Amino acid sequence: MSYQEKRTSISLLSTILATAAYGVWLWQQYPDKSEYSESFFHFWGGAILIFIAVQVVFKLVFLIGFIIFTIREQDPEFTDEFDRVIEMKSTRRVYDIFMVGFVLAMIALVLKMPPDTMFIILLAFMTGGGIIGDVLQLYYYRRGV
Repeated sequence: MSYQEKRTSISLLSTILATAAYGVWLWQQYPDKSEYSESFFHFWGGAILIFIAVQVVFKLVFLIGFIIFTIREQDPEFTDEFDRVIEMKSTRRVYDIFMVGFVLAMIALVLKMPPDTMFIILLAFMTGGGIIGDVLQLYYYRRGV
């Protein structure tokens, strides 16, 4: 496995672990209210912001650990045009997936579904986009662009 494939695998692992840990915590904190008050929207706004912060922290910790581990192995860290093309292609797909999720979340509101449906759709597509982006990077490194 190349350095880039290992780095992408670590990123994928950190995304999955962070999402699982945060999902368990969020499930325990989920409000049991049937009405949609200001505190309900405060909860979901905070949940999404915390989710973003958790993802960033997990990725940083895992990638810093990976870099420290690879320094001992003397693996080269370089980025060429091939790496940039792969990153751009996978990032474009992540944005596409998120935008589909955003549109679906807005459709859920238009169809008068409960507001928590919109937030769950947004979180699911944010996570799914990140996971699919990492999987696509692995695929592009293995199969070529």
